[in-house]
Amino acid sequence: MLESNEVSTLSQDPLIDLLACPKCRGTLERVEQPEGFVCKACSLHYAVEDGLPNMLVDDAKHWPLSDGAQ
Repeated sequence: MLESNEVSTLSQDPLIDLLACPKCRGTLERVEQPEGFVCKACSLHYAVEDGLPNMLVDDAKHWPLSDGAQ
């Protein structure tokens, strides 16, 4: 978890803007809780694990996440 004065390195990386949904190639939206990326077209959440986005479709969770899926 980041301290209030820390900034995620992901939010500073311009390459993040180049990410696309691996399932539909659609636009991803950055979300903070839980940290990751959401494809609204596919209703999938791709989590950030150990500072790296996990873009495997098989590991993605249905969005919006239920309380137990976080």
